[in-house]
Amino acid sequence: MKFPYINIAKGTYRPVLPLTVCYKKGKPIKYFALVDSGADKTYLASELAPVLGISDLTIGRKESVSGINGLSDDVYFHSITINIWGWDFDIETGFMGGSNLSSIGYGILGQIGLFDNCTVKFSFKKLEVEITTA
Repeated sequence: MKFPYINIAKGTYRPVLPLTVCYKKGKPIKYFALVDSGADKTYLASELAPVLGISDLTIGRKESVSGINGLSDDVYFHSITINIWGWDFDIETGFMGGSNLSSIGYGILGQIGLFDNCTVKFSFKKLEVEITTA
């Protein structure tokens, strides 16, 4: 399936996909996530946790991660299901607290979570990303 890049600002395009996110077979919520080949794992904003039904984020597996800015943050991993265009993937996702994920309005689909389940082809020239199941 091919997805167009989204124009997030004048002249700035990113491969941001619509998806749904679900925790323990609960009600799926609509969300967006950036396809990020440089991200090791998949991350969502911590504000989504209670909406999904995760009452205590800290019961998840804890890791400390750092981004390109060098700042580190605690991340709590939980098993969720993401659905991209009809394909369900049960993945472990890190919920980030003090990050800017909530302010940018979308999560991150990284190597573990998307790329280990799919084949991903970027075409900046065409402003599209193609995803097929592996």
